[in-house]
Amino acid sequence: MSGFVTVSIGSGLVDPIFGKCQVPLASYIEQLGEAFERESLLKYLFHFENSRHWAEQHSSETAMDDFVPVGEGGEYPRTGFESGYDRIIENMTFKQSFSVTQELVEDAQLGEMKRRARKLITAYGRTREKFGRALYAGGLYGTTVSFGGKSFACNSADGLALFHKEHVNKVNGKKQCNLYKGSFTASLLGKIETEMQQLTGDNGELLAVAPDTILIPNDAALKDAVFSAIGADKEPTTSNNAYNHQFGRWNVIIDPYLTQALAAMAAGMEQAALAKADNVTALGIGEMGIGNTSTSAAVLAVLTGAEIETVTGRGGGLTDRAFARKKDVLRTSIGRRPIRRDDAVDVLCAVGGLDIAAMTGAFLGCAHEGIPAAVDGFISVTAALCAVTLCPAVRDYLFLSHDSYEVGYRLAAERLGLDPCLHLGMRLGEGSGCPLLFRVMEGACGVMSGMATFAEAAIHDGYLDEIRAQDSFTVGRP
Repeated sequence: MSGFVTVSIGSGLVDPIFGKCQVPLASYIEQLGEAFERESLLKYLFHFENSRHWAEQHSSETAMDDFVPVGEGGEYPRTGFESGYDRIIENMTFKQSFSVTQELVEDAQLGEMKRRARKLITAYGRTREKFGRALYAGGLYGTTVSFGGKSFACNSADGLALFHKEHVNKVNGKKQCNLYKGSFTASLLGKIETEMQQLTGDNGELLAVAPDTILIPNDAALKDAVFSAIGADKEPTTSNNAYNHQFGRWNVIIDPYLTQALAAMAAGMEQAALAKADNVTALGIGEMGIGNTSTSAAVLAVLTGAEIETVTGRGGGLTDRAFARKKDVLRTSIGRRPIRRDDAVDVLCAVGGLDIAAMTGAFLGCAHEGIPAAVDGFISVTAALCAVTLCPAVRDYLFLSHDSYEVGYRLAAERLGLDPCLHLGMRLGEGSGCPLLFRVMEGACGVMSGMATFAEAAIHDGYLDEIRAQDSFTVGRP
């Protein structure tokens, strides 16, 4: 066994009845575990080492200086090694169990026992794969990640996120980047590969990094882009499977545990595309939900850096005690792991809901399709802010309907730089303000397209130049 699965037989079960099945079952479980190790994708993503300790300190030192020409009989130069970064790695034990009852043994239900054993190993494999992906995802956005109710470190030895724009060299302070962004093309892959090949160690020595693995979510368009970029054809005669493709020196791993937030955003974008196909000229985006002022407040607090008190309202109505509890829950949720404020997708994954993610996608889709979007209510304006954070051009397609009663609404509107068109004292979202806004938008379009300008009406407005040159309208209040 590779040291990953340990079978432990519960105390008090070693007797002539249970003893007949314990050892065979333990052996069967270990065989299943070994089979899983051979199929696991994690070996392409992580370096594994066996350990006999609960915690180990890993440290490094700078490379030796280059050889120096000294001539025959010359003195040996002295190399002064310096300590590199170090970190302590703590091991963690994961446990699960299943029971073998006396009835199963007496009825000789060995097949049922094996099925339970297979389910145990399946759960083990699923947990390991998800845990590995969580560490990678955490490395994109922060230094820790929450998994199974516990916090795990996923930072580099320098204390920064595993993928970061400014990893600092321990000796000379030079900054190096291993976080890149852009559409996946052959050109971008070549640039990333070149940058990685130029990465240096603490003493300035080239590390000779040779990237060979690409990890992507299970997205058809992205798979096509990656396969195209590496010049691969999916031939059925190869040994490639659905999740692990080997093309030349590139190993492409397709992650089936893709984030639900991305899927929800895609659903929202699809709805905008369908609206365009149906010749819809404006799309109202609202929601129906219970408790989503909480997730909206959490998203807004992270995106803006605002305190929970300044963005959290009472929603559909809360007592003072329940309102205090709501704010405590939001603080706890936000503090569970580091969240990148400038990455709306990470914010949605950490504290948002699928409704907000879908609405974010709908706003992105409206901008892509050139359709004006009515932003209706607190949840909707939070999703709109997420969309604008991802793509600032979305703002040009947004129109705020009514001024929500929720305290966080004004902050979101201010960050968007937009004002609501309707002030009706409404405590609703749910798209209720959209029909009214649509009439206002129709009227505005009618004025702009059908009303004559001063020039068209032969009205000379030169006398207004002096008035327009200054604020000739505001009257100060005493």
